[in-house]
Amino acid sequence: MRSASRLKSYLVVGLLGIGLALVATWSPVSAATVNPDFVTIFDYNYNQKANVLGRPVPGGIDYPRLLRVQANNTLDQHLTNQTTQLRIKMDGQIQLKDHDRKIQRVYFDVMQEPSNDDLVTKSLLSSPVDANSRDNFKPPFFSLDSQYSVDIGNNGNGSEKTVNVKINPKTDFPIYVGFRIILNENDPEGYTYQMWKFERPGLPQPTLDPVHTVDTSLKGTGTAGNSVTATVNGETQTATVAADGRYQLTFAQPISTNNQTVLVTEMENSNADVFTGEHASVTGEVLALPTVSPTTATIEYTADDLNNLEGKSQQEVVNWIAQKANLKATGADNLVFMTESVDALQILKVAQKTGSTQFKIYAQTKEGQKSSAATVIAKYAGGILAFGAVPEQVDFGTFELPRLQSQKHWLANSSQLVVRDTRTGAKHWQLSAKLIKSAVNGQSFKGQLCYQDAEHPLSDAASLIKAGQGIGDEIVRLDGAQGLYLNVQPHNLAGTYAGEIEWTLQDVPGQNGG
Repeated sequence: MRSASRLKSYLVVGLLGIGLALVATWSPVSAATVNPDFVTIFDYNYNQKANVLGRPVPGGIDYPRLLRVQANNTLDQHLTNQTTQLRIKMDGQIQLKDHDRKIQRVYFDVMQEPSNDDLVTKSLLSSPVDANSRDNFKPPFFSLDSQYSVDIGNNGNGSEKTVNVKINPKTDFPIYVGFRIILNENDPEGYTYQMWKFERPGLPQPTLDPVHTVDTSLKGTGTAGNSVTATVNGETQTATVAADGRYQLTFAQPISTNNQTVLVTEMENSNADVFTGEHASVTGEVLALPTVSPTTATIEYTADDLNNLEGKSQQEVVNWIAQKANLKATGADNLVFMTESVDALQILKVAQKTGSTQFKIYAQTKEGQKSSAATVIAKYAGGILAFGAVPEQVDFGTFELPRLQSQKHWLANSSQLVVRDTRTGAKHWQLSAKLIKSAVNGQSFKGQLCYQDAEHPLSDAASLIKAGQGIGDEIVRLDGAQGLYLNVQPHNLAGTYAGEIEWTLQDVPGQNGG
């Protein structure tokens, strides 16, 4: 049985390239505006729980109710560094349960949690405590109903006092609104109670891209203009979220297995004139990338294998290649073998003619993390007889037409054709060519296209160019004295010669014992 491969070389080829450009634009985000008016930041809540903050009065007390808290210079109803006053409204009584003790003073207070063992709470009131003053702003005191109780207001409307405050939202949260009881003027710290706690406002939670031990940077999304911070291996890095909402924190060393998790904290723009202390954070698990072994492998496949793979999905073909190469994926659960090749089966089919092909196989987690790729060389076991290379065009250059007698012109540039034979047993093959068409400006060409070793000029009948035998690549020179040439006759029209050569490569069954 005789088999053959055919390819064409064109004498004239034109190419046109077209470029495209993409332009991306973005618009800045408008900043929020501070509200100078008093706005309500707390309304009466049945779930509020008054409690001791710091030292409790011995014997305990009866609590009033917090009805409302308003603040000036807020941002989206949050306290800011420009907030200077709070209006606090309560009703009910503050009463000592132990009547042997006496209340000296009581006033509304804005406080932080105690920071030491003696349970002393820090007041955020901007006006100092003046034991001799009853001015509502230094700070607002209440008249004593008796020596052991204070009537804040039981008429249903309660009593409202305005306090001056100095707040640093970056450091002061949580902030407590409540009251301070002084039993002894020699103990001005007194006893403190909180009626409501204001937590640090939260930003939309930033995101963190998957983190791996080999990474040297943390990437994710946040609010444009805000700052993000993380500490890895003792190194702290801070960056600003870009206009597109992305951030990147780069470290000197890889994350490594020293860290099981990483924490990224987002804060307001540190250069803002007004800030609320808003922050949010995200924690990510440090993942080890999956691995594939061995890193290189060679497989052989046959025509039967291709028949069996026909109709299989891309994933099934890739799995077959990985199994054939004995690839093992480790480092995570439910790993899937993948390749960047779009159609693995078609590539295997093409390699029937070229003899072999190469795949980059990697393992991927369900979250999309990829291992380094293993290189799998797939060789067609049946061997092939095919063209290794055929020039797309051959060019004889430009020359003057002869007037009286014929002239020979060889190719203007180097050119070659490659015959690839990977069949076992050093089998025979033949290369032939024929001229499909030739013309000058639509007129028949007067002359011949010849191959130096051919017995006859190329025509529409196949002419033997070369016969060969052996495993490997055989180079057939088309340039030079042993290659193609034009035998140009007089009386041709001036113009461009155009034509097509069809090359045919076939085995020789009689000489191959077939």
